[in-house]
Amino acid sequence: MNYYLFFDEFSDNFNYIAKNKKKENILWYNTRPIDGDCLVDSYKLHHRLSNKIMNYYDSMPGIKSGTESIFDCPKLDIYNLFPDNRSFVAYLINLHSHIFRSPSKFRNFPVRTSGHISHETIFYPNFNVIDLEIENIRSRINSYARVNPYFSAMYAYCSLVTLHPFGDGNGRVGRILFNNIIQNATYSDAYFPVYELSYISKRGMTLNLREARYFGRWYPIIKWFATASAQLRITLDS
Repeated sequence: MNYYLFFDEFSDNFNYIAKNKKKENILWYNTRPIDGDCLVDSYKLHHRLSNKIMNYYDSMPGIKSGTESIFDCPKLDIYNLFPDNRSFVAYLINLHSHIFRSPSKFRNFPVRTSGHISHETIFYPNFNVIDLEIENIRSRINSYARVNPYFSAMYAYCSLVTLHPFGDGNGRVGRILFNNIIQNATYSDAYFPVYELSYISKRGMTLNLREARYFGRWYPIIKWFATASAQLRITLDS
């Protein structure tokens, strides 16, 4: 499978968005899909199981990209994102502390999440493996960034969300890191609204990222990001 076609599509769309962005359009255009105002063809973002676990849209709980995009993230050297594990851990904990406005640390307890709409329950990895997995994630996103920063960002997001190193706020940390890597690679401050696009995909994005991390099938999530970027670009041209 030629992943690079999707990387090129995502890159082209993101750079177009960055050059032609109107922040209010990028962040707010699809906030209430149930009202029929969403310009995105959400069906193109569904997973094959989307309708099995989520048969309807609820009102979006909140507009998260708007608040996430204002964080003053550090400049990263795209060829050496995090020189050692200490710098990566410090980045994650400082970001998490900033989000919650309180001291932070990795969890030392089991955690699970339950979807109020889809009713699925997810059990995350044991806290005893967090330190080792964080080191593995750091090593891989550093290596991938030198070859393709877009995949590095996708890998970082998917890995953090499925590891769940914090008790709460893992999605926010992952989405900000995803954007931070891409912004440094493209010298842009455009913010890709992962949360909103994921929501209207009826868990399509979530299912794809779990396929990637648990079964090594990365093609669907890479294609999802490319398709989502194309849909976002369409909204800016509408």
